[in-house]
Amino acid sequence: MLFLIFMREIYSVGADNIDFKDITQERIIAFLEWLENTRKCSVTTRNARLAALHSFFRFLLYKCPDHMSEWHRILSIKIKKAPRAAVVYLNPEGIKLLLQQPDISTPKGRRDLALLSLMYECAGRVQEIADLVPARVNFGKPTLLRITGKGNKTRLVPISEQGTQLLKAYMKDYRLLNGEANEYPLFDNGRRDKLTRMGITAIIKKYAELARKKNPSLIPLHISPHSMRHSKAMV
Repeated sequence: MLFLIFMREIYSVGADNIDFKDITQERIIAFLEWLENTRKCSVTTRNARLAALHSFFRFLLYKCPDHMSEWHRILSIKIKKAPRAAVVYLNPEGIKLLLQQPDISTPKGRRDLALLSLMYECAGRVQEIADLVPARVNFGKPTLLRITGKGNKTRLVPISEQGTQLLKAYMKDYRLLNGEANEYPLFDNGRRDKLTRMGITAIIKKYAELARKKNPSLIPLHISPHSMRHSKAMV
């Protein structure tokens, strides 16, 4: 649809009379530049549009081989490298300040402290944390967390003594140490439904904002679950 709009606006070729001969590599490149410069699309969006066009012209290789040489020219257009986003992470002082924000006089505050602490300790992806159940926690020496990630691969992550104490106290508080709770969500929303990615993200942002008010220099803007992973990796 966007390409048809582009052809009408730039080349005065309407959708009702466009022909394959009107579509060239040069015009596809001009379309991509139009996306970035006129519509102010990001490089990521530009690349997504190009990927869609590539799929279409691979289809045309078999359905309309008369223009095969031009389709190959279009398929040779490279994906544009997008600038890498800056890695946002917290230093140890920032993590300490963040962990001081939950109100541990309330059950929800104790849940949130255990959640933040565990996310930092195991450097897990947000979905990996959301999917945890008590059966995946082994309180040994050391405590081991069994995490299943991308590609259904499982890894064992050791938890520090301090982290173990926080996690065990939280699980006792929420009655998650009992055998019948083995497959309950480790972190739920109060209705026995597991916290979602958005829910965990909201919790992190909430405490980041509180911490930033106390010391803006320690808490960067745009803190996210990825920031917790990066923070651990930077230690």
